Amino acid sequence: MNLVEAIRAQLDADAVETLSAKIGAAPTQTETAIEGAVPALLAALNQVSQRPGGAQMLSGVLESVDEGVADNLSGTLKSNLGGVVQQGSGLLAQVLGGGGLMSGVSRAVSSYSGLSQGSTSSLLGLLGPLIMSSLKRNTESLSPESVSRLLSEQQPHISAALPQPLAEKLSDVSSLKLSGLGATSVPDIGAISLDNGSLDDRRDEPLPGPGFNVHAPATGAAEPSAVGGLADQAQGVAETLQDTGTDTLQDATRAEANAGTWRIVLYAVIAILAIWLVINIVRIFD
Repeated sequence: MNLVEAIRAQLDADAVETLSAKIGAAPTQTETAIEGAVPALLAALNQVSQRPGGAQMLSGVLESVDEGVADNLSGTLKSNLGGVVQQGSGLLAQVLGGGGLMSGVSRAVSSYSGLSQGSTSSLLGLLGPLIMSSLKRNTESLSPESVSRLLSEQQPHISAALPQPLAEKLSDVSSLKLSGLGATSVPDIGAISLDNGSLDDRRDEPLPGPGFNVHAPATGAAEPSAVGGLADQAQGVAETLQDTGTDTLQDATRAEANAGTWRIVLYAVIAILAIWLVINIVRIFD
């Protein structure tokens, strides 16, 4: 079974055309984005499942997923596209986090396909329920072990389906540490030691894990998965602060412009009143 192909097959020409019209993109451009987004999201989910507690969290989310979302996809897109996108965005944010990992995948797919960031976010939101329902349908059970095993078994299909240009862009996502994707390989990731406040690459015995090439940390070293999680949170906080600062600056600029407009109106009213007063004084003395 190839999950990548199974998910892509659910998005027929009618579904792609409907989605393209909704996000304001050409169907060919939307197809290119789907081609890269499906394996990219599966790769990210695979990484999450390999982290401590990640498979358990993912299996818990899958319990609430509606398996029938793809049964009438074209009709659902035409009648409730906004609801599907909102549901999918929530699922992905819950599993991947709204910070580094999710935003990194979104930026990479946007850059690869040429879609705007907003259109890419809508596309990923649509793919979320499709991917989650496919995982739920094809896993032996919803146990963390079964979910993690299914994603690990899909790693060869994910690697083969991921376009090389997108694989190169994903390799720049600091929180997405993947090996052997597309035609691009990522060097081994040494464990990061925080002893004495310094960063020191150390390597010990390799840990088993399909699709990953990490090494066990030496005593006192932080696990790469834990460091990756902290990096996700830190990048998410940084992006939130940046967005908040931008919004605050724009609000301040608009407020200053509005204040300037009202001052001009006030001065004009005062001038008119002054002229009227002078005219009436002249009439009185005349």
